[in-house]
Amino acid sequence: MKSKLWILFKNITANNYKFDKKFSSSNIPKTIFNIILTLLVSAVVVAYSALYSYLATSFAKEYNLEQYIPMLFYLVTQLFIFMFSIYRVKSMLFDSSDNDMLFSMPLKPQTILASRMLTLLSVNYVLTILIYAPSLFIYGMASQITIAYILGAVISVIFLPFIPTVLSSIVGYIIAFVSSKVNSKKIIETIVTFIMFILVFVGVSQIQSFGTIFINNVETIDMVLNNILIFPGLLFKAMYNSNILALIAYIVLNIILFFVFCLILSKGYKNIINRLKEIKKVKKKGEVKFEKTNDITITLIKKEFRRYISIPVYVVNTFFGMILLILFAGSTIFIDKTTIINELFNTSQDAQMGLTIFPFIIMVIAFTMLMSNTAGSSISLEGKNLWILKTLPVDIKKVLKSKVLFNILVILPISIISLVIVFFTFNLTLTELLIGILFEILISIFVGEFGIIINLKYPKINYINETQVVKQSLSSFLCVMLPMVVIMVMPIIYFIASYTISINVFVMIICGILLLINALFYLLINTWGVKKFNKL
Repeated sequence: MKSKLWILFKNITANNYKFDKKFSSSNIPKTIFNIILTLLVSAVVVAYSALYSYLATSFAKEYNLEQYIPMLFYLVTQLFIFMFSIYRVKSMLFDSSDNDMLFSMPLKPQTILASRMLTLLSVNYVLTILIYAPSLFIYGMASQITIAYILGAVISVIFLPFIPTVLSSIVGYIIAFVSSKVNSKKIIETIVTFIMFILVFVGVSQIQSFGTIFINNVETIDMVLNNILIFPGLLFKAMYNSNILALIAYIVLNIILFFVFCLILSKGYKNIINRLKEIKKVKKKGEVKFEKTNDITITLIKKEFRRYISIPVYVVNTFFGMILLILFAGSTIFIDKTTIINELFNTSQDAQMGLTIFPFIIMVIAFTMLMSNTAGSSISLEGKNLWILKTLPVDIKKVLKSKVLFNILVILPISIISLVIVFFTFNLTLTELLIGILFEILISIFVGEFGIIINLKYPKINYINETQVVKQSLSSFLCVMLPMVVIMVMPIIYFIASYTISINVFVMIICGILLLINALFYLLINTWGVKKFNKL
């Protein structure tokens, strides 16, 4: 007979990731689409990992340092897993909607916790295989490898996710513990998450400097591996010094750390969940309360705002583009403009500055605004409360309009401020500023309307936690993929068009196209959109 843990693990994994629906034999076209999409995304990740592994190995070989490359990708993969898991830990371990059902069953808290930790690990194994495994293979093809390396590589793939899963769970536990003591900590949680992302962003931007430090401080790196980064240090000894004791120590320490953490967490697991449940009940009393106001749209926008700041993963996933944009604009104040032009376009001709930088600014604006789509998840996040909106004496058109307007309010002010900063930094013309503002207004409307249409087409109302909606739904995926498509297509079109028209004319044409699309989207939302919303 199968153990309770195994059965629970399978059910939780299936409920969280909906594999039965994504790959159902009853809907062949959708299944084929999901398979192709999964394979395509996986292939892109593997290709990027393999490419960077090859470049890093080739670079390190010049300085006889290629043996450190697997350890570098070991740490990079752990960082990715940690950042990826921190989104899901709190929602999966503590805020899952099926907690009440599971704790009402004859199951030990330890069993429930262990099944959820295994679910986290299973996803992290996918990331390990996609990011870390290709680097091991590329290094193995480019270097002389031993049996010890192969054995260490296999073992490292098995145990690599343990540490980042534990660390992200510790952060999630702290957040949940604090939330169980204080009724509102969402804003602080969001700020902390943003700080982490900014630190990672700054770290990635300084990767070239890290390369220089790496070359010039080999002895320091050895010291760090031996005395500070214990786990990769043990793995390094096992793979390159054929130290079997180091490999055994690596395995044992990973297992001990993981199980000790699970044991400690299980002691207060049920109490924290019960406390969080009580807080949610208190909050829900005023959840659907509408303020008295002359304009119902303002009330609906306020409602969108309250929900927005209450879901950190929602904020981070949709506002990070704006953070990048304001950081980009702010950085131009402190960096010499000629230096920026030289770095970007390999030219020092100041006379060409206005002609070269403006298309780049437009692309940056387009990318960051398109990746900041709150509307793409806003309908799904209504969840079980969706019926309340349907029964209220509120025009559905105003409900959908408020979601579009909220998206505009999130992205447009920061976009305009960033453009004004860049306007003064690069001495752009007044015409370029006005064209840029018009472009931003139109694209902000487009983002909101597109997000609503996509979310209406592919809603995810029945979810276990908000992370499923914001990061794992087809709607949010399409809203994220759009910027990539636009950024790839726009430069190509402009390159072809630049032989006959100026950049200002090109952007005005884009604005005209956006105006037409926005008008069509507006009509679609007020007709098909209203009908679709009522059927949800």
